[in-house]
Formats: sequence, structure tokens, C-alpha cells
Amino acid sequence: MANPKILYSDVSAYVCSSSAGTNATYPLTNLNNYMVNSYWVGSTTVSQRLVFDIGVAIPVTDFVIDGHNLTGVGASVSLQSATNAAFTTGIETICSLDEDDDVPLHVSFASTTKRYFAIYYTPSGVAAPRIGNIMIGTPLEFTTPYDNGFKPDVPEHNTTEFMTLSGQKRTSQQYKARLVWELKFSLQSTALKTAYQTFVRTVRGKMYPFYFIDTDGTTIRYMNLDSDYNPVVSTGVPGFWNIESLKMSTNQSVY
Repeated sequence: MANPKILYSDVSAYVCSSSAGTNATYPLTNLNNYMVNSYWVGSTTVSQRLVFDIGVAIPVTDFVIDGHNLTGVGASVSLQSATNAAFTTGIETICSLDEDDDVPLHVSFASTTKRYFAIYYTPSGVAAPRIGNIMIGTPLEFTTPYDNGFKPDVPEHNTTEFMTLSGQKRTSQQYKARLVWELKFSLQSTALKTAYQTFVRTVRGKMYPFYFIDTDGTTIRYMNLDSDYNPVVSTGVPGFWNIESLKMSTNQSVY
């Protein structure tokens, strides 16, 4: 069993560009708002690159693309890197990208330290590319799997109820359920403690969403923390720390 991971990044800082134009109704800035159903859409079906400059060269091992039409676009699609934003030097193909439409695709690869990445589409003639969210980086990886007693994928509804004058209870729900995960981690390393605190500062508590990758490596959820207070607790044993409650809920109420 692998250790769970959290992939997070400040996507608002990505500088995105398209080599073949953009549908004006679905601009590139939609890739900076953390919303998987707020799309960038290309303007054509020709060969093209969606380039994203992450600001500084950092070690990168993982990539997630969400709200996409990788299957429906009818083209060969790959993740690339380069040494300049124009993608004229140092172009490398990292991996191919293939997943059912609208399903979050997570890929891992050998660490590469780069600033410029791109999704490259060969000519399709079928549909213009569409993407709701991209996130790239090196994820936080917990020291161990979570403890027994974990609570995964628990539906949480938000129900409004009131009583009529005749004593009849009436209820309503404006949207479907969120999925809630509640986990505990024991005996985490000091390095994990530091990385976890950096993660909480970067997502600013409940503010920004992230991708949680479960121990099977394939279950992936787009989540927000459920609290602005997420401490790491001393065990009394030097070098070891506990996370007594990591509670997260899916960013969308669609379950």
C-alpha cells in the first residue's frame, strides 16, 4: 500500500498561453480560478500547445488535468516541457495523456526541474480542446498510510427544514452531497510536519482546493480542507508527529 499524497499549487500564478488561439467565451484566465467547470477552450482543431509558465523552475513529478475532453478531442495529446515559453528550445515529451472525458487524470513521472510546460495536441479535426483545471508540482507524501478508523467518501448533505403551521415538516436541498474524508496519521516525520505546514499555509486553510491521491494511486478527489485550523501534534518522541484530524470535503457538491 502506497502512502497518500496531496498535490497543491498556486494555479492563480500560472501564466497560460495558447499557440493556436482561444475561444473568446472561454478565456485562458479560467485556468487560474481553481474551478473545474470554468473552462478554457481552444479556437481551432489544428495542432497546438497550451503552455503554462509556473513562474520558476522547480522539481516536478506529478500532473493533474481536470474538466477536459481528452477523448472527445480526437487527437493524440501529450505533456511536454521546454526551456523557454515559446517552446523553441529544449522540448521534451514527458508522457502521453489519455483519459475519459471530464475524469481527473493524474500522471506521475521521473522528477524534472522545469518552468515551462505544455499540453500538446496533434491535429484532430474533431473538436477544439477544453480544460477546466491543471495542477503541476511535487506532491506532499505522508510518511505512512492513514490510521485505522478512517472515514472515506462519506456523503454530506446540506438540508434546510422548517415546520408548516399545520405541523408538517418540510425539507429542501439546493444541491447534491459533498464527499467527506476524515483521516488520522500517526508517527509522521519532522520533514512531513514541515511539508504539511507549508501545504496548509499555501492553500490558506479552507481557501484553496487541492488534489488528494489515495493509497491505491488511482482514487483522486478535488478537495478543500474543512477547517482553517489544522495542527500537527507532538508525540513526545523526538522526530515524530501526529495529525489527529485531517478532514476534507470535495470542492463540488455533485455526488
